[in-house]
Amino acid sequence: MNRLKHTGGRALGWFLLAALLLAWLPVTPTPVAYAVNTGFRNPTANITGALGYGNGFEVSPQNAYTDDGLFAVNNNGANQRHEYYNYGFDVSNIPANAIITGIEIRLDGRVDQAANNARFAVDLTWNVAQSFTAPQNTPNLTTTEDTYILGGPLDTWGRSWTLAELADEVFAVRITSVATGVGAGQRDFFLEWVAVRVYYATARLSGTVFSDDDENGVQNGAEVGLANVPVTFFRDDGDSVFEGGGQDAQVGATTTNATGVYTSTPLLDGFSYWVDVTAPTGRTLTTPPEPRLVSIPTGADVTEVNFGYAPQAVVNPAIEVAKTPDLQYVLAGGTVTFTIAYTNTGNVTLSSVLITDTLAPNCNRNVGVLAAGQSQTYSCNRPDVVSDFTNTVQIGGVYTGTGAAVTDTDTASVDVISPAIEISKLPDLQQITSGSDANFTIIVTNTGDVALTNVAVTDPLAPNCNRNFASLAPGASQTYDCSLAGVTGDLTNTADVVAATPLGESVSDSDTASVDVIGPAIQLNKSPELQVINSGASATFTLTVINTGDVPLTNVVISDSLAPNCARSFSSLGVGLSQTYACTLPNVTADLTNTATVTCSYGAGTLTTSDTAQVRVLTDAAGCPPGLTALLKLDEAQPNPPQYADVFRAHNGVCAGGCPTPTAGRLNGGQAFARTAITGISLPPAAGQPSFNWAAGDSFAVAFWMKSNPAQTCSSERNEVIVGRTDETGGSQLQFWVGLTCEAANRGRPVFVLRDRANSATGLIQGSARVNDGNWHYLVAVRDGAAGQNRLYVDGALAGAQTVTYSAGFDSATAAMTIGWYNRAFDRYPFAGAVDEVAVYGRALASAEIANNYVANTLGYGYCQVGSADIRRFYLPLVAR
Repeated sequence: MNRLKHTGGRALGWFLLAALLLAWLPVTPTPVAYAVNTGFRNPTANITGALGYGNGFEVSPQNAYTDDGLFAVNNNGANQRHEYYNYGFDVSNIPANAIITGIEIRLDGRVDQAANNARFAVDLTWNVAQSFTAPQNTPNLTTTEDTYILGGPLDTWGRSWTLAELADEVFAVRITSVATGVGAGQRDFFLEWVAVRVYYATARLSGTVFSDDDENGVQNGAEVGLANVPVTFFRDDGDSVFEGGGQDAQVGATTTNATGVYTSTPLLDGFSYWVDVTAPTGRTLTTPPEPRLVSIPTGADVTEVNFGYAPQAVVNPAIEVAKTPDLQYVLAGGTVTFTIAYTNTGNVTLSSVLITDTLAPNCNRNVGVLAAGQSQTYSCNRPDVVSDFTNTVQIGGVYTGTGAAVTDTDTASVDVISPAIEISKLPDLQQITSGSDANFTIIVTNTGDVALTNVAVTDPLAPNCNRNFASLAPGASQTYDCSLAGVTGDLTNTADVVAATPLGESVSDSDTASVDVIGPAIQLNKSPELQVINSGASATFTLTVINTGDVPLTNVVISDSLAPNCARSFSSLGVGLSQTYACTLPNVTADLTNTATVTCSYGAGTLTTSDTAQVRVLTDAAGCPPGLTALLKLDEAQPNPPQYADVFRAHNGVCAGGCPTPTAGRLNGGQAFARTAITGISLPPAAGQPSFNWAAGDSFAVAFWMKSNPAQTCSSERNEVIVGRTDETGGSQLQFWVGLTCEAANRGRPVFVLRDRANSATGLIQGSARVNDGNWHYLVAVRDGAAGQNRLYVDGALAGAQTVTYSAGFDSATAAMTIGWYNRAFDRYPFAGAVDEVAVYGRALASAEIANNYVANTLGYGYCQVGSADIRRFYLPLVAR
């Protein structure tokens, strides 16, 4: 029983009959659809089911006549029946000589609820409801229309049918609406179409079995047909292999008539059939093959399927024996198994048939009688084989009619093998640096006496060393190199090899190799990084070389091209050991940056590193640093009106809240700010001057000197802002400030905070050393847009760095730069202490330049001083570099 959605009819493929003229050749079957059928036919009459089973489809039962979307309805119809008939089957659609092979019932329907196992049960009557076939059931119905097919092309519903039993007056389809369980009586059934399709067969196979006296495979005029020869027909299952009585079902049998002609009963088209002829006694087939595969693709008769048999005129006793396999392998002490096949290849029966095998006595057999053409096969073995041998099996028999003896022999060889394989992974130990590649050589050798196949090398820790070889001859080797990239830790890895022997078993071996990851390292420090001297003075350096790795170093050589007095060499340097020495460069008259380089050896490798030191010679120059945006020296006594000059441009500051108090600065005067009574300076944007507005990718820096007031600094948990800028208007979230953190755990440490106006990212750097000690400290905050990095410097040294990416800028149309306070709506974060030399740059400052400025200011030189103390001598060489 099949269930499928409603589809149209199925196509029929037709094939030419001309190919059947060569019917004695093997035929490859070409199954096609069951084409010989009536198609689905509609009923034209219906009647309520048998007494006691309700009134069936009581509402519009005629709606089930055709496939038109209208339904016959069986309300509350559980276990009620209805019959449909008058399908019009006659000789106009089924030939009178046809054999009915199957009946297919199609139901299109549904149920009101998918419950109570609701389904249709169908049985058929052929004698006006006197008898019915066993019912067939649909699956449980659903609430949407579906198509259900019961029966099929080869399903005759348990009986044989004639055309007369399909006539309108006797044939009917009875449908029972089935439901079970609580509420079954409330199920409503809907039937849209009940159709019947009948499958039938008309094609026949025929031919002649004849006496082929001249053995040419063709029935000549004088060659007669052979009568009473049994012929059997089998339907091939599609694999073109004769399996008569098994997978190939028997579909008919007959015997030849007086002239040797046979004819089958009607057969289904779309299949191939085996014609099996029982060979007449004393005759030999001359028209192979037999049995013969014949195709019936179109429903038409296939004729001339002929078989010729020649009379046996010559007595030919013969016998044949075969011992297989011809060669087999076995391990020492194993058992070998043989297959012995023997055949009476003559045309007479043999007796006293005896098989002997001296080296394998288990293979001896006393066969006795062997009919002509008869074959037999058996298996035998020889256990505990310890050496190679070739043994011979012999068969003999006697034809009693003449007493003639026939014999045959066959040999088989046994090879006792010792399969073995070996793998080597080299080197056993290698030392490499972390992150380097470990390189190996793999050698695979067949150390046995037989060829190996499917040779597979696996190395879990070094998968690049995996290899596969189809075969490996005895004594042969395969050598290859491989590597493991980026090794960062010690390891011992194992390479495994496995291969298949001719016996289907495996041999294997493994080898290990160790990798020692070493960390050779050397460090060279040349100090001071910066020194300022007068022209003609000597520069003095201190050099320290340290073995910072985990292996001893040798041939340690230090060179310095600009300061040759700093060259040194040491024969060795142990792990963790160092060498420190001082050296000088006399008569320095110009700025220079010199580099000391150290080279050394470890094992087979070398290391090189270097360090630089700068010497600045005081000379006279003019001008201010490039990229300077504003410079407030804060030297003013109390201005009236309060104003603080930008000595570089026009970003003049004004008092915010209270004015700071003039005080001694780091360079000349400075300004003191109070935390208790808020005092501050604002630098509003200046028309026509470079502003403090920077884009997301711009670079800028702020530098200043500060000295905390220990009595007031960080007197609460509120942070203190020394220089900053913020904007809280129009949705902006701009924050930029440099100052002190006052939380208890980090009180007095310098902080640099930078957030763009869109708040896409916040950079925060906090120095580790506290600067609220009442001493002057030089703080520099740098945003390096090109590197995407924020940096904080304290007293000329880098205190912290952070990589931050911003999507918006740091601009505001109205916000001022503030000194000593912060312009937040909810707090001012005032600073308690003195501030001096506030410089704003429109570029990033290099580390060396910051160190230069720190030194210069410490020596008492301002940013834009002109003359012998010109500060440019400290940074111009760095900028040029």
